[in-house]
Amino acid sequence: MKRKLAIIAAVLNLTFIMSYPANAAFSEPRYELGINDWGVPGALLPPESDMRKADQDKLRSELKNTELYTAETTLQRTKGGGGCWGCSVTSILSAYGLIDYTLYPHENGTVPRGLTDIGYPYLSDTGSYEDITLPPAAASLILYYHTLQCADVLRQECAWLRYTTTPQERAEILLDKLHNGKPVLVAMTAGNISEGMGAHAVVAYDVESGDYVDAHFDRYDKKILIYDPAFPQKCRDGSPTWYDLCDSLYLNSETGAWCLQWFGWSTHGDGEIMAVIDDINLLNTYGLLEGTEQYDSDKPFLGVMTSNWINQEHKLQTITRQNGTFSLTGDATYLETSAFYPDNNANAALNYLTEDTASGYRMALAQPQELETVMFYENSIGKAWSERAQETDVMPDGYAAVKGETAPYLLEYCCNEGHYTGAWYQVTAQGSAAEASLQMVENGCLLKADTMHRVCVNTRSHESGDQTIAFSTDADAVLLTESTAHTVTASADLDSDGTFETELPDLYDTLGDLDANGRVNSSDAALLLIAAAQIGAGQMPELDDLHMQMADVNGDGLINASDAAMILIYAAKVGAEGYSDKLLQFTESLRN
Repeated sequence: MKRKLAIIAAVLNLTFIMSYPANAAFSEPRYELGINDWGVPGALLPPESDMRKADQDKLRSELKNTELYTAETTLQRTKGGGGCWGCSVTSILSAYGLIDYTLYPHENGTVPRGLTDIGYPYLSDTGSYEDITLPPAAASLILYYHTLQCADVLRQECAWLRYTTTPQERAEILLDKLHNGKPVLVAMTAGNISEGMGAHAVVAYDVESGDYVDAHFDRYDKKILIYDPAFPQKCRDGSPTWYDLCDSLYLNSETGAWCLQWFGWSTHGDGEIMAVIDDINLLNTYGLLEGTEQYDSDKPFLGVMTSNWINQEHKLQTITRQNGTFSLTGDATYLETSAFYPDNNANAALNYLTEDTASGYRMALAQPQELETVMFYENSIGKAWSERAQETDVMPDGYAAVKGETAPYLLEYCCNEGHYTGAWYQVTAQGSAAEASLQMVENGCLLKADTMHRVCVNTRSHESGDQTIAFSTDADAVLLTESTAHTVTASADLDSDGTFETELPDLYDTLGDLDANGRVNSSDAALLLIAAAQIGAGQMPELDDLHMQMADVNGDGLINASDAAMILIYAAKVGAEGYSDKLLQFTESLRN
């Protein structure tokens, strides 16, 4: 969530840090506001690509393929995306003495005593958050821990809390953990579920009893003292300003109702507490900092399906497949929840938590609409999206499908190490069709669709990195494999004998090159205009089927003067500007 925030003060001295030696049994520290705060204005948090290379390498070596996929596709990774989870976690780690501020020296060699000395402090209300700077190492630390919320153990902790407890029980859990100033990470969601949910994380560290009333005239009997990294200014000057509204989470211990006053978030707005974590080993799982033990969970894995907002009657069902035939096995058993990750205002508005991670799932709608379903299994992720879908299928063995009206679609599968047999751990296919399916097979993957016009496929492997191919064919099935040169090969069974013997040209290399000389220029435009004239006269064009696919430059399914004009514009750009992209990339850039 976008916020105009301010950098916080943290005056944690080295004596305090060293009082918690690495690997020692932790006592329960008292969280001290203004001492243990570790935050950064969310509007200044750099994108993931600005994480230090050493930290990125550490992250990629620790996280599984599916966890990295979640981090890349679910969390916001743009400037201004916010970092409340990362700031809250590092604040708690600071309270345990795990952050060594000597690692963040000034350019003049001065050793900082806390975050106040690292960036420019926010001294008063007259200051500007735009004047604040933060060293790359400090931003990288926050980004690292922010990304770790996508680790399975943390996601499962959030999932199990929501799956197994009521709001009242979560309130009791939070109150039980708040003793002697021990810091607790609390994450919550709020907003309008049909328009997108917001999510936020704070550090709770103490509780007071009283009688409190909010704007809705709801009554609360507990005031949870919090450090909110979104509004850290209050601890700088202590003046009685609107910042006073940002230091408390009001709670009704009998009903579980709560209110975060400044945001206006509460149980009135579909709000829900989704994480209450005080385990330092869990928060530092896969972490950069030393001093904790490996966290082992004894909870069974919960499957999580996400979908965009569905504004009509829908049904989630379990499916099986035997000998290529699908069978519905019943209605799925699940708990429907809202947004799942802090700092994520992504398109996924609904989440379905289920203990059944062996079944496939079908989301069925009464009428076609834009529909995206993503199923997070323990070692795989399947995604199916279409602008006009009536059904989507995902299965744990690498199958994803859409069915509805002809429209753009995207099918994707990601698998962890040791759970895929082909060359790729991730495959993404995009095109336009009424029905399409992607199935991982032993030597690659099989893509089926009722139309295969201008299909684009991206694959990922640890050996050859990202590879792409684009193709068009009249066949309804294409086998995608990796060649010896570590490139993607698309082959079609044009004679329907069950063998995929015809290799399809890559449109990234061949689109528009009708004379096959390796260049796209006016000669190709001339050949295209001849073919267009023949078609207009009711004659058979001289171009064969393959070259007809290559002649449809703008991808509208027609061969006419518009395609020739596109070739001439592209050729002029290459000649005048030294433009290096292929024609297909050029047409895609115009469309986007």
